[in-house]
Amino acid sequence: MPVGALLRIHRDGARVHAENLALICTLGMERPAALLSALCSFAGWGGVALLAIDDWSPAAIPSLFASALGFLWGARFATGRPLTYHGSLAYIAFSNAGLLIALHAAPSTLVALLETIWMLATVCFAYTWHGRVAVAIQYVVIVLCMIITATAAARFDDVRPVVLAISLGTVACAAQLSFLTFAGKERLGRFALTSERLSRLDELTGLLNRRGLTAVAGNRPGTVAVAMIDLDHFKRINDAHGHATGDEVLLLAARRLQTICGANALVARLGGDEFAVVTDHVPTDLGERLFDPADGTPVHASVGVAHGVADSAAALERLLAAADAAMYAAKHAGGRWIAS
Repeated sequence: MPVGALLRIHRDGARVHAENLALICTLGMERPAALLSALCSFAGWGGVALLAIDDWSPAAIPSLFASALGFLWGARFATGRPLTYHGSLAYIAFSNAGLLIALHAAPSTLVALLETIWMLATVCFAYTWHGRVAVAIQYVVIVLCMIITATAAARFDDVRPVVLAISLGTVACAAQLSFLTFAGKERLGRFALTSERLSRLDELTGLLNRRGLTAVAGNRPGTVAVAMIDLDHFKRINDAHGHATGDEVLLLAARRLQTICGANALVARLGGDEFAVVTDHVPTDLGERLFDPADGTPVHASVGVAHGVADSAAALERLLAAADAAMYAAKHAGGRWIAS
């Protein structure tokens, strides 16, 4: 295979691994996934070690050595830190090599059954953290294990039809389970990304909420202007005309803010009748331009503005607090604009 094709497969594999890691972190499952991998490593390699001890011979030494390394991998998983792309590949390669060595050292159908089940766990691991290429390689290894088992069983007259049938059934289950793992991961990924996106938006207006504004604007380079906008006497609209009319006013305010501040501005509804804008420049007549008496809703807004660098979430929160203080000062002073 050309070097360029191998490099392309490597880059694609790294991208898939990064996407899978991001998905698992988004779901908050990185710790449970690590502990499950540790448990599987301890259980699987512990079984290999017990079989080697039960049927002790010099040929069992490679199995014990592989089991010891398997326990070290289990201890690595137990730390809770996810493996890097290359670390994950190294673990899969170790599992394949270790099991092939153990199978060659003790070629019995009982060992084959245990190792085929372990291969099932390895396939699931590969499909969880990698993609189709890694799983295709796993199936090649499984087929190789079955060939070694069948050949050795015939040579040593250790043919156990029931055990071999279970092994073959396990391979079939591995194929089905890996497909379900992949399909479930795809669906779960779309759900997680959609949920994450929706969790950053205001349900009524579709603007960013406070969390979304912090996530998007918390690393904006350079000096920015942060405005806090509070609608004047908004409670009177709800009391006099009902909450449905109040919602229409909020929707109108959201559209006007986006139009007035421009496409490059980040506009958010922080709750109730309070909005925030992060942009390069805030118009000084923003509070006056929000509503037009011709709309039948002659409501204005008090505005407070703060300027500074929002290169982190904490820095943005400080600017929002300063703009909020300026906005309340403007409201209490009877005006509609104060810059801190």
